[in-house]
Amino acid sequence: TSNNHLKVFLEFWPDALRDMGVDPLKLLLKLQEYGFKMKYINVTKHILEPVNINDKKYHRGTGFNLLLEK
Repeated sequence: TSNNHLKVFLEFWPDALRDMGVDPLKLLLKLQEYGFKMKYINVTKHILEPVNINDKKYHRGTGFNLLLEK
C-alpha cells in the first residue's frame, strides 16, 4: 500500500529569509496553500503548538523549528 502522509522538519528563520529577499509570511502562506498543517516545535515545553501565521512571532526573529504535515 502507498503511504501519502508527509512530514517535514523545517528550520524557519524569518530575519534570514528577509535578508535573502524572501517574505516569511508569503512562505508560510505558500506552505498552507500546498496543504501543509504547521506546528511550532516548542523545545522549552516539549510540545507541538499550532501555528497561527498572523502571530507576529512568525514574521520576525531568529530561527525556530516547524513541523509540516500533510
